[in-house]
Amino acid sequence: MRWFVLVLIALVFVLRCRDDEPVRIRIATFNIENFPKSTKQIVGAFEEIKAMNAPIVGLQEITNPEVFSTAAKRRLGEQWRFEFIETGSVLEHRLGVLYDSRVVRHVKTRVHNGTRLEGQQKP
Repeated sequence: MRWFVLVLIALVFVLRCRDDEPVRIRIATFNIENFPKSTKQIVGAFEEIKAMNAPIVGLQEITNPEVFSTAAKRRLGEQWRFEFIETGSVLEHRLGVLYDSRVVRHVKTRVHNGTRLEGQQKP
């Protein structure tokens, strides 16, 4: 009887300590050429982002991050955030991540310089 109780306690402990099922999250990427070029581009870009149904979207060629961030909040909701880095591009392109702060949270930004294409200022 004693062994049965010990096995039962061990089984309960193992079941309570197991990991929960992983959460599935859709992650997308979108190269928006020289954003913002026009009102039509802004409207179309955010319609596409909304249709992706992804709480995390990697973005390229953002030339005006303030306009992008404002448009994201207006068109997707106040909970959307945009984090970006300066690439040193002569075209003033920024790379960034747009995310839904209800689903994920920004912890840290890190640039891996080992992936830069020499002379092209592209991380």
